[in-house]
Amino acid sequence: MKMRTAGLRAARGVEGMLAGRRFYEAAARQARWTEGTINIVGDGPARLAGLAAARLFEWLLGWPVAVRSVADFRNYCIPMLRPRSLLLAVAPSGVGEDIIEAVRLAQKRGASALVLSRDPESPLARMARAVFQLPGEEEAPPQITTAFLEQAAMIYIGLIASVIFSPGHPLAKAMDEFEQLPGHLEWAVTSLDEVIHSLVPRFKGPEQFLIAGAGLYHATALQAARLARLLGIPQVHATEFSDLWDDAAGKPWRGERVLLLSGSNCRMKKTAHALASRLKENRIPVISVTDSNDVELVSRSEMAILLPILSEITAPLLHLAFLQWLMVEANR
Repeated sequence: MKMRTAGLRAARGVEGMLAGRRFYEAAARQARWTEGTINIVGDGPARLAGLAAARLFEWLLGWPVAVRSVADFRNYCIPMLRPRSLLLAVAPSGVGEDIIEAVRLAQKRGASALVLSRDPESPLARMARAVFQLPGEEEAPPQITTAFLEQAAMIYIGLIASVIFSPGHPLAKAMDEFEQLPGHLEWAVTSLDEVIHSLVPRFKGPEQFLIAGAGLYHATALQAARLARLLGIPQVHATEFSDLWDDAAGKPWRGERVLLLSGSNCRMKKTAHALASRLKENRIPVISVTDSNDVELVSRSEMAILLPILSEITAPLLHLAFLQWLMVEANR
């Protein structure tokens, strides 16, 4: 898939979410969000999208969230459910015996189920109290656009919930920023092609690449590393700031590079700056993906890719699109 095609598909998908905002709001209002822990269940990129949503729900709304794979939830977590517990199942196709059975078992315990699915008439969607419809069409593996839209949709659900239930939160205004995301994606398609092709040779050699992020950026790092594995780029891995900090202090790395994800509005940016300094001291090359306001990180990086200045809510999605395109081009 060419970068332009992927970018435009992602932009159109986000536009589809925005066009269906009233349906997302209606589904959000039907949920019993405050009846205990929110259980987000999904596999593959859906679970990783859930990790981003969990950060957002806990940060903006103060609602506890547990994110689990379908098998983990089904085999270990059903007994902890109580009447009125909330389950948010993420399954683009809306089919799959395992996730349908997990929802059925949860409902037997009195849990209320929400579903994020492409097909509102799918077997899973018909079981749900409410459905958040995922835009886009069925996609062949590795389902790059679907993975992006899953994460975007989960962030959108969190934003809608914050607008409804915590309208005074200063970051509820990020909804306006999210509505500009299609334009940012189209900008990236025309502006980042040369940057991506300059980076591709670095992924062709034996060097190990660690993609590091914290908060919502961590889910983006995990999504990129997962895609790299699916595309046969085994030298790309994901890590969290705290793990990378421990590693950087404990061993003199050789033959490795770090792709550091951050931004001037990231709540963990001071950690990112300190981490970049420590890596530089250990002669570990750092490539940062950030914005032009993050001057300190740029100054401590071997190379910096500058994206638009956005909040930590929307910026990781643009980071994700950039990294997806980078992995695809590196695989050519």
